[in-house]
Amino acid sequence: MKNNKILIYAVILVGLVLIAYFLTKSDGRKDSTDKLKSEQFFKIDSASVDKLEFDKNGKKLTIAKVNGLWKIIEPVDYPVNQNFVASAISDLKNYYLESVISTNPAKKENFGFNDTSITKITVYQNGQLSGSFLIGLGTSAPAQTYLKRVDTDTIFLAEKFLQNNFVKPSFSDWRDLLIFSVPSTSIKSLEYNFGDESFTVRQDSIGSFYIGDVKADSNVASSVFSLFNALNTQSFLDSTLAPGTKFHATLRVNWDKNTDFNFLASGDSTNTQYILQVSGNNQLFKFDHNLGNMILKRKAEFLGSNK
Repeated sequence: MKNNKILIYAVILVGLVLIAYFLTKSDGRKDSTDKLKSEQFFKIDSASVDKLEFDKNGKKLTIAKVNGLWKIIEPVDYPVNQNFVASAISDLKNYYLESVISTNPAKKENFGFNDTSITKITVYQNGQLSGSFLIGLGTSAPAQTYLKRVDTDTIFLAEKFLQNNFVKPSFSDWRDLLIFSVPSTSIKSLEYNFGDESFTVRQDSIGSFYIGDVKADSNVASSVFSLFNALNTQSFLDSTLAPGTKFHATLRVNWDKNTDFNFLASGDSTNTQYILQVSGNNQLFKFDHNLGNMILKRKAEFLGSNK
């Protein structure tokens, strides 16, 4: 009787092992779990990394350290979000190849290695090429991504490598969104010109706001002035405006110097889009009516209950 029980338990155990095996194999994804002892494609020193190149769908983005700060140098010349680069370099330094997932080229698309999903990254240190590799899909687990060398079919599972730190919805998402930043308490006045209406909202030394001699609504005025602590765009327009373009409205921010904001509106009253031109900046910015309405207040709005 005792031997029969042992036999039954052994059969059950074998059955469970077989079920686990076939469940692992059934998705056609994981061929191997070879441990790699924390291997990397190549070692980096965070302080030495000075250029990163990204290739995806036939397009290329190059970011480089220039005078101590990172910026995009291809396809445009523009500041990059410094935090984004710091996160990417941290992953490059700290990730490790946890296991081999597949060596079967027929399965590479399962892991994001196809013409539309694949991203190639190339790393330079002190001006010298360190190496390149391919970035596939991320997994459902935190900070896990499938990686692959350029010249082999072996696909690895990388730990401490977050795909979102390298693959953005668009290359433009690497850009610094900041348009303008000055403490609101340093702004002396905002000069509005809508064509049919011009007025100035000034701020005195104790933070009260006036239009002429009439006190403005402090809640409305302070909300607009505070926008310039850190005014961010929603997107970019990489072109130029025609000479003599007539703007919908202009705004001069008077602080230690004058900065002019020129607004070009398009669309209708329910879906107005704005293009913004800022003095001293060659980049054009784009945003929707919600942000536009937060900045472009009429005189009556500033006066509120005080009008």
